[in-house]
Amino acid sequence: MPTVTRRIVFYELMLPIMEARYGFIDPKGQFATIGQQGMELNQFFEIDEEQK
Repeated sequence: MPTVTRRIVFYELMLPIMEARYGFIDPKGQFATIGQQGMELNQFFEIDEEQK
């Protein structure tokens, strides 16, 4: 079974309004939504809080 060892980013696309919620999932599986933004299909956007 795969495990998460550090924080990862998620995008949740809401098709009826063409917006995405985004945030992080920590290694314990807890979600933290940090924003919502308009989004086109298959075009992701930068999340400033994400470390590269």
